[in-house]
Amino acid sequence: MIHIYRATRYPDRDFFTFQATEDTIREFDLRFPVKVADTKKGFEGGYFVYLRDNYRETFFDLIKSYLRQNYEPPELRLSAFRAIAPLSNLWPSSIWQLKVTDAIKAAFTEQGYAVNEDEFSGSVEVVPQKASFNRENVQIYWGVSFKVQVPEDRYPLLWCQEQFRLFMDGKPASLGQVAKAHVEGSAIMQSIRRFTAHNAEKQFDFLKRFVNRIPPLASCDGITFEQEPVIPQRIGLETWFWMHDSEAYFETSNGLQTILAQAMLEEGSGFYFQPDDIQVIILLPIPDSSPAIPKVEWEQVIERAEGFLAQTLPDVELPVSTMKYPVDGDLNQTIQEVETLVHSGPDRRVLCLMATPGPEARSSTDPKLRDAEKQSRHLNKRLRDLFRGGYAVTVDWDKLQEMSDMPFIINNALMGGLYRLNAQPWKLCNLSFESESTEATYFLGLVSDVETTIVSGALFDYQGTLVAYGATHLNRQDPGKKDSADEIDKLIQSLLTDGIHRSRPRPTHVIVHVSPEMTTYAEDIQAALQALSIPNDVVSVDPKAGPRLWQPANQQGTPSHGIAVGSEAQKVAYLMNTLSLAERTNRGFIYPNPNTVTVRQLAGPTSTKALAAHVYWLSVAHINALHRTVDTPVTIAYAQALYDHVSKTSRPMRVTRNYKRTLYWL
Repeated sequence: MIHIYRATRYPDRDFFTFQATEDTIREFDLRFPVKVADTKKGFEGGYFVYLRDNYRETFFDLIKSYLRQNYEPPELRLSAFRAIAPLSNLWPSSIWQLKVTDAIKAAFTEQGYAVNEDEFSGSVEVVPQKASFNRENVQIYWGVSFKVQVPEDRYPLLWCQEQFRLFMDGKPASLGQVAKAHVEGSAIMQSIRRFTAHNAEKQFDFLKRFVNRIPPLASCDGITFEQEPVIPQRIGLETWFWMHDSEAYFETSNGLQTILAQAMLEEGSGFYFQPDDIQVIILLPIPDSSPAIPKVEWEQVIERAEGFLAQTLPDVELPVSTMKYPVDGDLNQTIQEVETLVHSGPDRRVLCLMATPGPEARSSTDPKLRDAEKQSRHLNKRLRDLFRGGYAVTVDWDKLQEMSDMPFIINNALMGGLYRLNAQPWKLCNLSFESESTEATYFLGLVSDVETTIVSGALFDYQGTLVAYGATHLNRQDPGKKDSADEIDKLIQSLLTDGIHRSRPRPTHVIVHVSPEMTTYAEDIQAALQALSIPNDVVSVDPKAGPRLWQPANQQGTPSHGIAVGSEAQKVAYLMNTLSLAERTNRGFIYPNPNTVTVRQLAGPTSTKALAAHVYWLSVAHINALHRTVDTPVTIAYAQALYDHVSKTSRPMRVTRNYKRTLYWL
């Protein structure tokens, strides 16, 4: 049987990857070689086939048909442990849920663990009193967070996740703060990453040891939990794998359509097309003109930038110019040269990549470095007036000295600039909707905080292209739920009436993606859309919570990207939304923790499976150098970026249509 397969079409070839046994391979009896995949390259292990030239049209449908007929969903397990026996009818399920939670908390408190409960999420964190990692001034406490669920069958479920708590100099710290203090790549940072980077199998072994420490809970009918994690079918969940149900396509800038698949993440053929004409200016300091300029391989910087742009914007005419500027002296000649270059292409917007001193140079004790920072800042300010409708992005020239980090820094800087110039992801085509008018279906992302003082919204069309955005800001000290609901209603109505240009179809179906903090407003959101007579679905998308998925048959235990378990009855899906096995980065191979996105249908008639598939497709559309994994769909990602911007400025943002203007809040 085939456990996992993908069929990917490229302009010059077709590529099949699949997991199977040797006996299954022999059944193919095909007239071309089937090769063994190298697990070190990131695939789960198995076989692959290339089809080129005449083979493509002859055998593509044949292989695809065979794979479909012999596909069997892979065996999966969840980071959930089921009680051995059911609870009695003495208490309702909600009361039993509290009692089981309290009993487990008490058991670990007696064993000397620190126990903390999150009132908002209802999860409980159990952390040992002694640090599991202690080196120099950094300590890491390796613990578990759990959540109890008592379903109708009264067999309690224990959902678990491993947790790492970092402390530096005795105070809580993030990994970024530790890296800043100890320098990325240092011996201690390498030790920390090795300690926290576990594959799925190690994670599940740790969770099993945690569950085995729970004694029979005498106050809860003496129940105990099974030692092995449950398989989805035991708790009413099905296994879904999107590539086997329907085919979504990406449409590139040259009109080609490519089947959406994991291999696209590895081939690097480009994820973005540029609908507008742009030109790129790479602005570097004149080498050796000042002792403040570090020793950087500037030619490598230029080659890396040009190579990244050629790969990211395939088949797009993209002039790239390199210029030098003095770090002391007169800047007028440089500005005149840039102005001449900008005016030579008046219909092209400018993306400028500029190497400058870092922000700490402003307070440096070195007068040469302070002067260089002041000069570059003055030049940056004057050039921005020339780049109306364009964007200038700066990189710290000190960070370019490390050759292993240079590609990562330049790629991120350029991708951020392209995003702000509205370089849209590839268009998503052939999405399956359960409404008759596909082009009149819209996606709406809404993000808020716990107090609901800020609500941001981003509206997308059926292809995942940004249509409009806006945000409200309640300045009241104690905003009530009614006030918040009114603001949400106004924002939704404004996005759907003022935000959609008359050239676009009026919405006949809206699928709303909300952050977990907005789940209590599902009825208000539905009421706002019903007032506009628009059928709708409301879906909660939570990338921070949810079970881990584990595939025991796989070498690393990590299931395939894009696989999910879900239930139409429970209206929930747990989506595996990370790169599988090993992700090849510029810093080497990493084994990512298998992130899981929880998709919960709060309202609406559409099937949960279709709604989860939309989240997956819109998540893949969001892949870029700024986000190495695809934890969230583009709807939530844009709304979250807008929320972060408004929370800093403390001012609302009126609903604005996307006229290909600079998205400065991204």
